[in-house]
Amino acid sequence: MQRFLARVEAMVPLAGHTPEAVGAGPIPCGGPVRPLSTCRALLVGDAAGLVSPLTGGGIHTALRYGLAAGHAVADFLEGRSLDPAGQLVQSYPRFRSKRMMRLAFDRLQSDWMFNALLSTSFMLHLATRIYFHR
Repeated sequence: MQRFLARVEAMVPLAGHTPEAVGAGPIPCGGPVRPLSTCRALLVGDAAGLVSPLTGGGIHTALRYGLAAGHAVADFLEGRSLDPAGQLVQSYPRFRSKRMMRLAFDRLQSDWMFNALLSTSFMLHLATRIYFHR
């Protein structure tokens, strides 16, 4: 933490301030958390629950929406836009289809059926869509 604070000191005046606490916890994989934002506060990435409920992956969405949030916050601070907390979260993915697939895998999975399907073109397409989508 000290190395991080020293690195950002030139951009954000933190002299005389120290972190009060560091928190950690499980990554929410059940879709976006609530609330995603409040006035002048915005969650992105794992903290927002922007994690695939099917695979647990989330780096792509964290990078995409983290960059968008950074630009939106910069525009807000420079007076070019309103507080982004309300509008940016409307563009976050809801992972509806992946949540349905997760539910199906959790409730309906039968190993013999999936073992038989593993070599089919359908499963290749499904795996490509899940793991290698843009």
